[in-house]
Amino acid sequence: MIKILFSSFLLFATFLVNAQFQEGIKAHENKRFTKARSYFQQSLKKQETATVHFNIGLTFFEQQKYIAALNSFENALKINPNFEDAMINSTLTKDKIEADSIWIHPYSWLERFIYSIGSNYWIIAIYTFSLILGIAVFIFLISKKRRKLSILFGILSIFALPTSIIALNKLEKHINVKEFCYAKAGNTELLLSPNGLEQPEKIELGKRYRIIKESQNHFQIKTEENRLFWVSEESVFYY
Repeated sequence: MIKILFSSFLLFATFLVNAQFQEGIKAHENKRFTKARSYFQQSLKKQETATVHFNIGLTFFEQQKYIAALNSFENALKINPNFEDAMINSTLTKDKIEADSIWIHPYSWLERFIYSIGSNYWIIAIYTFSLILGIAVFIFLISKKRRKLSILFGILSIFALPTSIIALNKLEKHINVKEFCYAKAGNTELLLSPNGLEQPEKIELGKRYRIIKESQNHFQIKTEENRLFWVSEESVFYY
């Protein structure tokens, strides 16, 4: 009985998410972009997907809020780094912010490979290569004839196992940690410390900054000169 009730609840929750998303689509088609964004954001609170972030980006773009749009498209890429439409729209939006500028994907090809596979597959890989390593050691100890084969599989596992563990750790950090931000305005304050003294340097509007760490509702960011400053969470779009 509990399983049936739980399953019914999941179906009802999914229906609500889809209903809100569909309402957002209708509002967008009727050019009610603020209302559409409200529906998408409600849907986002219940189920975060790349598609919802992408559609939020479309509403911002239609209202010429290009920095917010770019942040939303890249939010979609955080979930699905190979989302082609999000990459295309990021390029178009970057050009709107700064003519003839080149948009660069926030993640390297290796990172995209790691993130697109998903945690379940990396966990399976870890268990699989652990098992292969154990079998290889066992065969090496009991069979002289098959030692060459066991050494081959052992070397493969010794390389693949830590690689899979590192990839899983990187993926988990990627999912749970805020990585990049964009200033909402050109006069965004740069601080020496959270709630500290304001610096004369100004943040570059439309430029993506890497978040180093978070503290007291502030983010520490790194500039192109590798200088570290703090910005308030409220003053930036982030993902």
